[in-house]
Amino acid sequence: MRLVVHRDRDYLSDAPVTVFTTRLEQAGVGPLLTSPNDLESYFLNGEHIHSLNPAVSVPRIEELLIQATTETANKSVEAIVN
Repeated sequence: MRLVVHRDRDYLSDAPVTVFTTRLEQAGVGPLLTSPNDLESYFLNGEHIHSLNPAVSVPRIEELLIQATTETANKSVEAIVN
């Protein structure tokens, strides 16, 4: 069995990321640090959503994702910062 600790990247710079991963690895714990901002980002892509909703095309899904991201960007960043 292996222990893994997840942390969302949430706009972290490289220095805190390195500290996080190094400390866990030194303790024998596996770090799972997301590449995008958060874990949910792995599921918010055209291919994945299309696999769940095959009636909607990948380009249309990607268009909707861009629209939703644009419309909520300020609120999202504000929520993370606060």
